[in-house]
Amino acid sequence: MFDLRRALGSALQTHPEDELTPLSTPWGETLDAEAVLREYPRPQMRRESYANLNGWWECTIRTDQREGDEVDPVFAGRILVPFSPEAPLSGVGHQLLPHETIWYRRSVSMVKQPHKRYLLHFGAVDYECECIVNGCPVGTHRGGYTPFTFDITDALLSLGTTESVATIDIAVRDPSEHGGQPRGKQRLERGSIWYTAQSGIWQTVWMEEVSDPYIASLDIDADMGTLRVRANIAGETPRATRFSVDLFDEGELVASESVEVEGDEDPCIEIVLDEPHLWSPDDPHLYDLGISYGDDAVGSYCAFRSFTVEHVEGAGAGKPVFCCNHKPLFLKGVLDQGYWSDGLLTAPSDEALLHDIETARELGFNMMRKHLKVEPTRWYYHCDRLGMVVWQDLVNGGAQGYPAFWTSQLPTLLPGIARHVDDTKKLARFGAEDEQDRELWLAEARATIECLRNFPCIATWTIFNEGWGQFDARAVTAMLAELDDTRPFDATSGWFDQDVGDYVSEHNYFRDLRVPKGRDRGDNRARVISEFGGSAFHVEEHSALERAYGYESHEDAESFAKAVRCTLAQADALEAQGLSGYVYTQLTDVEEEVNGLVTYDRKVVKLNR
Repeated sequence: MFDLRRALGSALQTHPEDELTPLSTPWGETLDAEAVLREYPRPQMRRESYANLNGWWECTIRTDQREGDEVDPVFAGRILVPFSPEAPLSGVGHQLLPHETIWYRRSVSMVKQPHKRYLLHFGAVDYECECIVNGCPVGTHRGGYTPFTFDITDALLSLGTTESVATIDIAVRDPSEHGGQPRGKQRLERGSIWYTAQSGIWQTVWMEEVSDPYIASLDIDADMGTLRVRANIAGETPRATRFSVDLFDEGELVASESVEVEGDEDPCIEIVLDEPHLWSPDDPHLYDLGISYGDDAVGSYCAFRSFTVEHVEGAGAGKPVFCCNHKPLFLKGVLDQGYWSDGLLTAPSDEALLHDIETARELGFNMMRKHLKVEPTRWYYHCDRLGMVVWQDLVNGGAQGYPAFWTSQLPTLLPGIARHVDDTKKLARFGAEDEQDRELWLAEARATIECLRNFPCIATWTIFNEGWGQFDARAVTAMLAELDDTRPFDATSGWFDQDVGDYVSEHNYFRDLRVPKGRDRGDNRARVISEFGGSAFHVEEHSALERAYGYESHEDAESFAKAVRCTLAQADALEAQGLSGYVYTQLTDVEEEVNGLVTYDRKVVKLNR
């Protein structure tokens, strides 16, 4: 049955004029500006040399300079990195606009060593940045959600002294929704399901001293018993050396392999274990890795496990089901936006990241759908070691303002018709008409998979969500599967199914819950309800706005909890009818949207199971 009242009450609106009530998380209240997010930011490639550059930087925001104009600074002062200027914890409180540039500066004292190279790492910068060190341009980057690195060795050597000061200048511009780049839920005109746009540096900045040559990145693939490690090598010294991999189980060396490497080919080692200790949500067993190439050494980890969609006798009511290690695993998921009341996209501490994962588990969920955002890699590390399965979205982009008829009204009212809409024609329906926008999205999608594919917890990639920026899902799924053929793909979450990928994946907020139907009776994919629920409960003094958005409002905690439990019980019952899993909306409130199980400031758990 279609709930018209509920659907009409969820009509999307923007309210950019609304002032958000300041809300501090427990970690923001105790934040030490001299020790912000100090943990090593890359758990799968750890080195001994590490200089964290989070903290206070000089900051200037300038409007575009036209010919003959004077430089017009909007703001000159300091900013607490890695918080965006829009985030309360940054100390700035300014919304960067498309015609503005934010400049960062910091000086670092250092001692240069011979035969070493110096790397400047950024966890993420939104959106387009240029880096200058000691007056020398060292690189540019486009893409707001994935890490990147600049080799600044030559800029340091230009000083000609062993002891020196590296002056780092970063210029960042971000068009937000006025550009076609991947941006997720950010909008200058926020409201309903769209949140405050943010910009600039929003993940950890750090430096490393490495040998020359050095390991630039790793590809780690551990299936049910075979570990493959490939190192991508960089540097200027000729590559003729030894590559080694040591595998440890709880501190004990269980396997070791090494090869001689000559020429420019990136080295690869394969290790086979006859009876590996498998990773699963109930037993998240990790192996440690020691990896060396010449004089360079890094620490890492892996897990032996598999995620598949397959037929299993006695499960799925005749349909394929999601499996972990070839055994059915019913996914009880929760939608996780990853927004914070004081840090916005940036969690105020590592403990805060950990808190959300542990809270989801305590509430009875074994999976988190990371929605239209890429987290710092420490979040995935915590999921790896705690056994939290991750359903990872690729970040949406495309034109400003998706057409409401196509991406909301039609699929809400007539989902059967929406399942058969072709996404290779009339791309303006999805905000994907511009070829450059599509290329930007593909670049970010590839970078996301390349960045995250080593993490054992990630079970599935979501390619397109509710048609936002969707185009040619068949070809795109095939293309991305070449980057990672070890996981299932949810090609079109919500609607506009193109009979591709490993799931029939529906969003269902306004109808009685059911096992989703495929495009035809012979559809042989696993069934998931990839979004549902959305009951709202506005908690006074813990909500960012008096205005409240959700799919069904409740006046008190008791009625809210009763509605949520009832909805979850209905979804659980569908396992017997062939459902492989679900994603409840959502873990936390975000700004106007108060359908979280936890308040935006993380101080009140609205549902106790």
